[in-house]
Amino acid sequence: MHVFYWYILLTLIMEIGIILVLSRILKKRLPSMAGMILSMTYAMTISLIVGLTFGVMYQGDLFSSTIIALFLGMVAGILAGVGLGLLTSIEGAMSGLMGGMMGAMLGEMISTKDVFFLIILLLTISVCSLLLFFVFCQSNQDQNKFNKSWYLKPLFSMVGISAYLILGFQLSHGAVKPSADHGHQHRATGTKDPKVVSVQAVNNAYTPASFVAKVGEEIILQLNNMDGVEHDIEIKGLSVKTMESSHHNLKGPLHLHALANSKNEIRFTPLEIGEYEFYCTVPGHKKAGMVGKVIVTNK
Repeated sequence: MHVFYWYILLTLIMEIGIILVLSRILKKRLPSMAGMILSMTYAMTISLIVGLTFGVMYQGDLFSSTIIALFLGMVAGILAGVGLGLLTSIEGAMSGLMGGMMGAMLGEMISTKDVFFLIILLLTISVCSLLLFFVFCQSNQDQNKFNKSWYLKPLFSMVGISAYLILGFQLSHGAVKPSADHGHQHRATGTKDPKVVSVQAVNNAYTPASFVAKVGEEIILQLNNMDGVEHDIEIKGLSVKTMESSHHNLKGPLHLHALANSKNEIRFTPLEIGEYEFYCTVPGHKKAGMVGKVIVTNK
């Protein structure tokens, strides 16, 4: 596992630990509604980060990433709210459930580089929101006291948090490179160039509607979406080895998504012969005729 994923894990563990400590110390000083707000804020941001992380780690297997993100998001939500009471822990659990699911879906749909940017952004929001504990604890009398420390404390906190998150941003660049280097090494050492298969999505139809591949042959599948709405290609039942992720012998459906008037591609190697249907998973598009077939033959 890349060091950037360890960075995310350690950051979330430390944040949850700080939340538990602050909840225990400041619980009696917090207004009645503040606990609900804090629980929902931390549960949602943390679960979104978890969902995005597993969404990109398990790209092509949305079911597995969603199940993992749902469970971990709910656990994180409970931990974020348990220190403030039963009601806040329940609200945290439900917020974590929703955030985990949304994060996993988003991690599947966008590029790895964009996912890492969103993770850093959400980490920034989540960590900075720890200051809300102290904001909500301020009484009216405290709010009238303005001195040098009132300005310096937030400034020092901002500098420290910014430095830590800049480190994470730099680590995220390194996490994107290995997959690209892996593909480059494969092309440099392989005996054959990969076969490029370009499929156009136009007027709710695939062109061509079928293509042939060989077992063990590296395929670059390109989806060129010419329509004004998003389309995708999902191939179920095909056992493949993907070249753009850590998955090997992927048994889940192979998924390729393209936004409106855009192009996207995925690199894979079929492992079993047979005929496999592919189609667009956007509601209504399969019934409209967005169905095709990939035929895998022997070498």
